[in-house]
Amino acid sequence: MTSNWLSTERRALLDRLLEAQGISTSPALIRPRTTGSTVPLSFVQQRLWFLHQLMRDSPRYQISGGLWLRGPLDIAALHGALELVVERHQVLRTTYRVDREGELAGHVGPVETELPLIEVEGGSDEALAIARRLIATPLDPTTGPVFRTTLLKVADDHHLLVVMMHHIVSDGWSLDVLLKELTTAYTDPRGLPELTVQYSDYAAWQQQRAQEQEALSGSSRTDPVLEHWRRRLDGAEPLRVPTDRPWPSRPTSAGSTLTETIPADAAAALLDLAKKRGASPFAAAMAVSTAAFSRLSGQTDIVVGMMVGGRERDELAPLVGCFMNTVPVRVDLSGDPAFSTVLDRVNAAVITARAHADVPFERLVEALRLGRESGGRTPLVHHLVQLEEAPRPLLLGDLEIEPVGLFTDTAKFDLSACFATTAGGGMTCRAEYSTELFDPGTVRRILGAVRRVAETVAEDRPLSALPVERNC
Repeated sequence: MTSNWLSTERRALLDRLLEAQGISTSPALIRPRTTGSTVPLSFVQQRLWFLHQLMRDSPRYQISGGLWLRGPLDIAALHGALELVVERHQVLRTTYRVDREGELAGHVGPVETELPLIEVEGGSDEALAIARRLIATPLDPTTGPVFRTTLLKVADDHHLLVVMMHHIVSDGWSLDVLLKELTTAYTDPRGLPELTVQYSDYAAWQQQRAQEQEALSGSSRTDPVLEHWRRRLDGAEPLRVPTDRPWPSRPTSAGSTLTETIPADAAAALLDLAKKRGASPFAAAMAVSTAAFSRLSGQTDIVVGMMVGGRERDELAPLVGCFMNTVPVRVDLSGDPAFSTVLDRVNAAVITARAHADVPFERLVEALRLGRESGGRTPLVHHLVQLEEAPRPLLLGDLEIEPVGLFTDTAKFDLSACFATTAGGGMTCRAEYSTELFDPGTVRRILGAVRRVAETVAEDRPLSALPVERNC
C-alpha cells in the first residue's frame, strides 16, 4: 500500500523532462488481447519466476495482508465477493511454467475460490499468530494457487481475513486494490466498474515496447532512457552499510522487522523543511536515510533503491498485478553538505530517477551489465527506502473493517526502510532486514541513526556533524 507521491504538478514536470530528451510521454495504447488461455509474462514476472526456482520453499516473494472484520459478518456474501474479484482479474487465475517447446508462459484456467474458516480460541493475539503461520506457507506459481484466503473466527462478531498472493501476480498497490474491491463487492456486487484491460495485455504491450526500443538501438538512434542510465550509473557501487556477517554463499532470504518512532516535533520539522524546499515527503524520508547511511558506511556516493508504482496510465490503476519497478537513486553527498543541501540533492535525484523509471529494472540489469549476484540478491541496489500511507478503518453499515499488516520472516533486500505517518503526527520507520547479515542490535542502531538525523533537521547541521556513530 505505497503512497503515490506523483502529483499533477510533478507529473507535468516529468513529462517536460522526458519530452526535452526526446522521450514520448504518450506511448501506444494498451489494447485487450484476443488470444486464448496462454499469456505472456512481463519482465518483472520473468525475474520472479526465476527467483522462485531458486527459493521454492520460501515465502519471500509473497504479498500478504489482512482485514479485521468487527461486527455482523455475512460469510456467504464475503465468499461471493472473493469469487467475483478472482473472476475479474485474470492474473489471479494464471499459473506460470515452461511448455513443451521450452517457452515460459502463463496459463489461464478456472479456479475454485475457497474461503476456509478456522475457529480461534485464544483471541486476537492467537489469530495473528495463526495468520503469520499461514502466510509463511509458500505459494507455487507453477501449479497454483497464486491467491489464497483464509477466514479466522475469533468470535461471532470478530474475524480476521488473511489474504496471500504470490508476488508474480501482485504488488503492494494490488493488495490495496483487492481489499477495496472486496469491500465494494461485499455490499454491492454490481458496484465494480468493468476492467478495460487485463495484466496480460500490459505484459504484451511492455514486450512490444521493448522490441521497438531494441530496434531503435540497432539503428542510428539509441534508446534515450537507457543512455541516461548508462551515464547516471557509470562507476556506481553498492551501498556498504556495515553488517555483522558477509553475504552467505547459500542465502535463505531469512529476515525480520524492527520499528523505530520519529517524534512528532521532529517529523513535523522534517516535513516542513521538505515543503519549504519544494521536496516531496518521500524525498524527505530518503534524505534522512541516505544521510544516516552515508555516515554509517563512510560513502558519499550513495545508491539506494525506491519502488515506483508503474501505473501512471489510467487503465492500469484498477488492476491486480505486479507493476512495481525498482529504481536506483544515486545521490552525491560529497563536500560535507548541510542537511538542507542533502535534501535538495536527494529530491533532484529522486525526480530525475522517476522521470526515467519507465525501463524495467530487469532490462536495466541486462543492458548495463550490472552483474548478477548469488542467491537472487538484487544487483547494485541492496537497500531500499519507501513511504507508505497508514491504513485507515472503514465502516460498512455495522461492520467495521481495519487493515492489518502481515509480514513474513523474510527480506527481499539487505535492509529496507519503510516510513509511515502516525495518528499522533509522528513517523515510524520499519526496517525489513536480512537476519543472515544483521543482528537485531545492529538494526536498532541503524534505525536510531535515522531517528537522530531526523531530530536534528531544524539545526541544519553538515553531514559530518550529524549525531551518528560510524561503528554500528
